[in-house]
Amino acid sequence: MAAVAPIIKAKPQELLVAMTIIFLLNALAIILFPIAGNYLEMSNFQFGAWSALAIHDTSSVIGAALTLSNESAQVAATLKLGRTIWLIPLILIANWIFNKQTEATKFPRFIIFFILAIILNTFLNFSNDALQVLQISSQSFLMLGLFCIGTQFNYHELKSISGKPLILALMLWAAVIPSAYWLVKYF
Repeated sequence: MAAVAPIIKAKPQELLVAMTIIFLLNALAIILFPIAGNYLEMSNFQFGAWSALAIHDTSSVIGAALTLSNESAQVAATLKLGRTIWLIPLILIANWIFNKQTEATKFPRFIIFFILAIILNTFLNFSNDALQVLQISSQSFLMLGLFCIGTQFNYHELKSISGKPLILALMLWAAVIPSAYWLVKYF
């Protein structure tokens, strides 16, 4: 959402609503998914895959999967990062669609850094200490970005959020969770 919002010229209020709903659903997922996974007697692989497909935020995916096993967390992290790579074509297509009436479509430069990070991680063997520093740095920059987004809102705007976006998100989640389960269980 944070990557696509500037491209589609989303208002700060719209981004706040979307992010708030996602964070709430992620918090529920961390609690409810392990309970459901145990109840449905899912294997470590199945639970990791299901978490990666049905939970939005990477940290929530891994958090939920870790409650079952390290194997679930590894599967979840791998599949979720695979999902994250699909941001590149999504952003490029959204940029082309929403900005084609301008003379020069601005290329989202962070995609270059994303691809560069993938290439560096593939060909260089970073030490565990270096990886930890990079992970803390990236989380810090993400939190800084989210903080900057959050400073654009006030409490009165937050109170004025209608129930329509929440209902839509719940309906989508109600479709995604069983669909992802079905894919993982039967394919």
